[in-house]
Amino acid sequence: MFKNRIYLILGLLEILLFSYNIRATTYIVNSANEINNRITQLNAGDSLLITNGEYDIGAIWLQNRHGSEQDWIVIKGLEGIPKLIGSKYENVINIDNCSYMKFEQLEITIDGTYQGIDGFTFRSSSHHIEFVKCRIINITNVGINSQVPEIHHIAVRECEIAYCSEVGIYWGYPDPLKVARDCIIENSYIHHCPTDSTQETGYGIQIKGGSYRNIVRDNVLHTVGGTTRAGIGLYYTNLSGGMSVEDNNIISGNIVWNVPAEGIYAAAGVTIENNIVYDAVWGIEIYPYTGSTTENVILQNNTVYNCRDEGIFISGWGAAGNDCIVINNVAVMDDVNKMALIAKSRGNAIFANNYYFGGMTGFDQAAKPCNPADMEFIKAGGNLSIPGLDLYPKNNSTLINSGTRAFGYPEYDFNREKRKISDSIDVGAYEFSTSENPGWQLSKGFKILDIETKLNHGNLNQPVKSHLFKNYPNPFNSETWLLFQIPERSHVNLTVSNLLGQRVATLINAELPAGEFEMNFDASELPTGIYFAHLKSESKNGNSVDISRRLVYLK
Repeated sequence: MFKNRIYLILGLLEILLFSYNIRATTYIVNSANEINNRITQLNAGDSLLITNGEYDIGAIWLQNRHGSEQDWIVIKGLEGIPKLIGSKYENVINIDNCSYMKFEQLEITIDGTYQGIDGFTFRSSSHHIEFVKCRIINITNVGINSQVPEIHHIAVRECEIAYCSEVGIYWGYPDPLKVARDCIIENSYIHHCPTDSTQETGYGIQIKGGSYRNIVRDNVLHTVGGTTRAGIGLYYTNLSGGMSVEDNNIISGNIVWNVPAEGIYAAAGVTIENNIVYDAVWGIEIYPYTGSTTENVILQNNTVYNCRDEGIFISGWGAAGNDCIVINNVAVMDDVNKMALIAKSRGNAIFANNYYFGGMTGFDQAAKPCNPADMEFIKAGGNLSIPGLDLYPKNNSTLINSGTRAFGYPEYDFNREKRKISDSIDVGAYEFSTSENPGWQLSKGFKILDIETKLNHGNLNQPVKSHLFKNYPNPFNSETWLLFQIPERSHVNLTVSNLLGQRVATLINAELPAGEFEMNFDASELPTGIYFAHLKSESKNGNSVDISRRLVYLK
C-alpha cells in the first residue's frame, strides 16, 4: 500500500512538472533572423508577434507544428502589417503536416528575382490553418497553393490576394486525386490573378479534384482568370460513395467582374446562389469537367449583368447537362442580340422562374422576359466604387416576390439578411433595397486592414502585476532574452541603456494586451560591459510601472 502511494505521488508530481513546462509564450521579434529561428520552434498556445517593417526571410519550412483546438499557434503582425519577403528559389512559407495554426495581419511577397514561387504552399496534408487579414501580393506562381492528398478546415478570411502570376488560391488536383474539404474563403479581395489576363491559364480561385463541402462566400473578385479560365472555378469529380447535395460546395454572395472567360464555372456537386457577375465573357457556366456529370448542381437567385457573350450557360456532352436545378436567376444583357440564358442537354434538369433580357434558348417556359429600360433595376454603383454593380430590384419591380419555393431557397439574401418569405420570394441576388441600404457593401476596414492586436495566449493565467524577469542567459554572449508581463492592456516601452544612461536599443514601443511576452536583445555590435534593461508601462486606467534589470554582456 505504501509503495502504491509513493508511485501515485510521483505520478502527480510528474504531471504537475509537465504542465508547468508546456507554458505558452508570446515572443516579440524584429529581425529576419529572429523570425526564422522562432517560427519553427512554436508549440501549442505560443504566439509570435512580428513588429512592423520589412524582413527578408528567404524561405520558411514549418514542419510538424501542431497547436490544439484550445491552444492555436499564432503568427501575427504587431501594430502594422509587416512585410515578409521571400528571396530563395523556394516557396515563401511551406506548411508541412501542421494543424491549428493562424497567420494574421502579414504581407507575403517575393523580391521578384525568382519565378514559379508560391506565397503559402501546403507540402503535406494539414488541417485547421487560418489566414486572416493577410496580403499576399506580387507572387510569381500561386498565392495559397495545395496539391497534397488532403487539406481540411482551411480558412481564408479578410485577405487581399493580388498580382499572382498564375492563381490566387489553388486547392486540390484530379489526378491523382487531391482533396480540399470543409474549407472556407470569405470576405476577401482577390484581383489581378493571373497578373497577365491575356494568358490562357490562371484563376482567381480554383478548387479541383474530389473536393467537397467547401464554401466560397462574400468575396470581391475582379480582373481574374485567364482567357480560358474562370474567376471562380470549382470542380467536383468524386461522385462515388453516396455523395449528396449535403456534400455540395457552396459559392455564395460573391461579386465577380472584368473576367476574360467565365465569371463562375462549376461542374458537379455545387450550390451557386446570391452571386452577381458583371462584364465576363460567360457570366455563370455549368459544364461537366472530364469524367463528371452535372449531378447535384443548384443554381439559384443569382444576377448576371452585361456579359460579352452569354449570361447563364448550361451545357455538357452525352448524357451530361442533367440533374441541375436552375431557379430564380436574372440575366440582363446590354446587347439584346446576346444570349442571356442558354441550356443544352438539359435532360431531367429543373428550370423555373428565371428572368432575362436578351436572347434565350433551351429554358422553354422556365424564363420570363424583363426590360431594364423600364427601370427593372436601379444602377447605383458609386457606393461600392464598382460601376454598374450595385443592382437591386426597384420597389415596383416584377422581380419582387416572384420566385418559387418549390426546390428550396437561400436562407440569406445578398445582404446576408434572412430572406423575406411570403407565398414567393424575390429573385436575383438582392432583396428589396433602398438608397439608404443599397445592397451588399464592402466593410469599412476591407482594404485598410484592422491592426488591432488580439493575441491568443493559450492557457496562460493573466498576470496580477507588471514584472521584468531576469534575462536569460545572463551573463550572455551576443544575445539574450528578456521576459516581461503586464496585468492589463498598456503602452509598453522596453529599452536598453549603457552605464552612462545612454539608450542603445529600443526593443518595443507599443500598446500590448495583458499577458507574458519575450523579447530578444542582440548586442553583437556593442562593446562588452554592463547594460540595463528598462521596462515602462502605463495602462488606460493610469496604472504605471518603471522597472530596471542589470544585463552582463561578455564577448
